[in-house]
Amino acid sequence: MKPVTIEHDGGLDLGVFANAPRMKMHRQRRRFLRSRKRYGIIAGGRRSGKTVEARHRLIYGSKHFGGIHHGCLTPPPGVADPTFAYCAPTRDQAKRIIWEKLKAEIPRWAIRKVSETELSITFITGAKLYVVGMDQPQRIEGIPLDGVVLDELADMKPTAWTSSIRPALSTPDRPPGWALFIGRPRGKNHFWKLIQDAQKPDNVADWDVFTPWPSWVVMDPAEVAAARRDLDARSFRQEYGGEFLDDAGRAYYQFGPWNLRQVAYNPQRPLLLGFDFNVSPGVAVVAQDFDVEVDVVACHRCAAPMPGRSGRPCRMCGVPQAFEVVTAFIGEVWIEDDSNTRRVCERILELWGGVHHGKVICYGDPSGGARRSSSERSDWQTIEDYLGRRWGNLEIDLASEDPGPRDRVVVTNSRLKNAADVVRVYVDPAKAPHLVEDFELTQLDDNGDLDEGADRKRTHISDAGAYLLFQRFGSPIVGRRGVSSRAM
Repeated sequence: MKPVTIEHDGGLDLGVFANAPRMKMHRQRRRFLRSRKRYGIIAGGRRSGKTVEARHRLIYGSKHFGGIHHGCLTPPPGVADPTFAYCAPTRDQAKRIIWEKLKAEIPRWAIRKVSETELSITFITGAKLYVVGMDQPQRIEGIPLDGVVLDELADMKPTAWTSSIRPALSTPDRPPGWALFIGRPRGKNHFWKLIQDAQKPDNVADWDVFTPWPSWVVMDPAEVAAARRDLDARSFRQEYGGEFLDDAGRAYYQFGPWNLRQVAYNPQRPLLLGFDFNVSPGVAVVAQDFDVEVDVVACHRCAAPMPGRSGRPCRMCGVPQAFEVVTAFIGEVWIEDDSNTRRVCERILELWGGVHHGKVICYGDPSGGARRSSSERSDWQTIEDYLGRRWGNLEIDLASEDPGPRDRVVVTNSRLKNAADVVRVYVDPAKAPHLVEDFELTQLDDNGDLDEGADRKRTHISDAGAYLLFQRFGSPIVGRRGVSSRAM
């Protein structure tokens, strides 16, 4: 079928894309839309609109308002097979982030074919758009590209751009292709280094950098206030302010004397168990939640600011305001060497089996169900077998995938003390001394990864606590990853 040519000398009506979201204008976005450079980098906060701009660039390009970037509806003339790509760190991420939104925003008259298997869309102009995970870069390696978006470059291999993508943008007898990099700041890694290189005098003719690209300029003020309450100050600056901050240093920098407190154990309230599967040491944490009265930042019903204290009606809509949930770590298991999940469970039963009568809920590394710490049973099967015999109401609450250490650390710091100085985690120093030590001493390396230390005993018990906190609370940034719960 002959490709259709859409004139783009200012006559392309963007209004036909009725489903496309309309973005608020701000300084960095205005610079981005006016840019005439081949390469662009948006380092922005979450929910700041950077992925929306990427979709628009792939679909429309910028030729229709005087730019230099071709898109699927405005492909380079004379090219028989115009090709564009959206790339994320993995195929599952790429599909989750953009696939359904692309299909919803592109009008049906513009689409010739959609391949769910290949994750590709062929346009009436003859252009083809691939949605690709860089865990499988071979799907587009060797294919000439006319434009590409790389999303969350910090989570890709450092060579993803230079080895897999950059050569495909320079094909003889074809106009030079463009590239747009978007992502959140994640410390001073290869994404940060790319930005530094782009701003060198030898490169500024071809590169534009748009940072910081903060979220709060486009978000509802009530949502911003809620985020400030749910995050610690440093995480808010990075995740919503789009700022690059040094990652090296203490992982749990919000932990301090304000988190140390003895809390009375209640045998009727749910007992929360956090696991991180390891041999030396074998670990688990024990916690309970309780409610505290606070000054509420925004009403959960009408979003009115400062609606009143917990338990009292909102001054605007009259709905009673929620109490703050505080998690108290009231115990731990620490088996120094030659441990396994069975021994950890036996220790839990020794300490709590004879006294606890309420519900028991387990949290931890979801990949534990596929690993084996002994020759007999997987970790989660062992927990079900041993703890389920004592507690018939045992529940196992797992994410469908590991949220990753960085996201767990963000959530844990926000619970330790948020930007409003609200503390939502207590640790009993007498009953959980190893957890206190791990929160105090666990470090991040220069890449922002958790450092186990020379003896490889660091991070494990704090990971057990972080899994528990992440799965219970997530955050407006990270959220809870799809839940896989099992009840005995």
